[in-house]
Amino acid sequence: MIVILLLSLFYICLTVVSSQLLLSLSVPILLLLTYLLPPIVNSICLGLQKDNSWKAWSAGIFPTMSMIFYAAFAYITSSNGQWAQFAQLHTVSDDVMSVELAGELLVPSQMLFIAVVYYGVAIATYFIQQTSRQKEKGVTYA
Repeated sequence: MIVILLLSLFYICLTVVSSQLLLSLSVPILLLLTYLLPPIVNSICLGLQKDNSWKAWSAGIFPTMSMIFYAAFAYITSSNGQWAQFAQLHTVSDDVMSVELAGELLVPSQMLFIAVVYYGVAIATYFIQQTSRQKEKGVTYA
């Protein structure tokens, strides 16, 4: 239960910091904060769970908390206009190529992508940990 409280506090801090510092972040750092850090933190917290029945619930709760973080971040930055400024600031185009950031973060395709990443990593982590524990149970030492 304490893990959920700490994870909630982590996501609140991550939402506030990332939305306040958005215009000073580079695109790779933003990608790290929104796409890579939540699944990594969720996997670590899932590994810290001792009870197997609680671990199954955690595999669903932790990504849901990550989705709430992402939705809050997207809503805050879109509503105050920071995302539009960030997208305009990091749009690059020349004669050969053009790189543009999406204008909205709360579109269904983006939310589906985030859900697949967050829940996919959590479910994969859960099953990998379950199979490794089953293999450990079958080993006898002389």
